[in-house]
Amino acid sequence: MRLTLARLDPFSVMKLSFLVAIAVGIATVIAVVLLWNLVEAIGLWGKIDQLGRDLNGGNPRPSWSSSASRR
Repeated sequence: MRLTLARLDPFSVMKLSFLVAIAVGIATVIAVVLLWNLVEAIGLWGKIDQLGRDLNGGNPRPSWSSSASRR
């Protein structure tokens, strides 16, 4: 004997999809926080900053607002 699902209640589908979307959103936020802390802990931000300084002749990269004000 094989059971089949004959009808899906639209409201139940909506509730389930809403809960799945909330769960994915929470998991994304947690993953971003964990990755941010990991990158901070291993000092990658400082290495990226130093790479930018090295490529720019030892000067920090100019900000967007200061380059826009020079026009």
